[in-house]
Amino acid sequence: YSITEFMNIVLNFDLNKHRRLKMIKSAKLLENHTIVCGFGRMGTVVCQELAQSDTKFIVIEKDPVNIKQLEKTSYQWIEGDASNEDILELAKVSKAKVLVSMVDSDADALYIALVGRSISKDLFIMCRATEEHAKKRILRAGANKVVQPTRMTAMRVAECVLNPAVEDFLDISGERIKDGKRIQLADLFVTKESDLYNQTLGEKGREMDELIIVGIRKSDKTFLFKPAADYRFQEGDCIIAMGSSTSYNKAKDHFNLDSVTPF
Repeated sequence: YSITEFMNIVLNFDLNKHRRLKMIKSAKLLENHTIVCGFGRMGTVVCQELAQSDTKFIVIEKDPVNIKQLEKTSYQWIEGDASNEDILELAKVSKAKVLVSMVDSDADALYIALVGRSISKDLFIMCRATEEHAKKRILRAGANKVVQPTRMTAMRVAECVLNPAVEDFLDISGERIKDGKRIQLADLFVTKESDLYNQTLGEKGREMDELIIVGIRKSDKTFLFKPAADYRFQEGDCIIAMGSSTSYNKAKDHFNLDSVTPF
């Protein structure tokens, strides 16, 4: 019995080591991917949504309990501290498109943003924060966007009370992204390679009839609500559109648009 147990421990150790080395090796091939730091309650939901939308991503996690949950999934992951520059490099942060921090610690989130921005100026960094003062610090550290889950949940509840019909229309709890039925607000970015570049909304509007164009955020962060037909698309324009995920992906492919800002 002792020999059997000892051999099981040795074999499991070797298998786990082999699997982790294989994951690190496969991570070297990643490019234009998303890095999710933290596989807690929020990180789990983020990964589920990314997986359903067929987005390339890799998870960084250091908690043994969460790692056991990761081992049950088909996700790519690396064991380690996401605030460690070497670990971020293993996840190919220099070639990543998006860095998402869902860690519980505001201090770790700040350092993740700082390290991520020091490695890549073009990386889109989104972090979770619990305190308002921490949000400001994380933004100064280099994050593009900081979310506060508690505040967002409270605002969602208030919106349900004030505008229940609107919330029912936009309710996402019963639909999956992959089903293509979810009504959502999404952003599409215009680059010089896009078919919309230097074209007017009137010229291309009929080809976007499955989406409702709510507004356009210019590269200088100014916002144009309900653009006119003579509006000419420029590089860096962020189109805010409403529609199903199927319509969103169709427009993205048809016009060669980007889903994450290059700026």
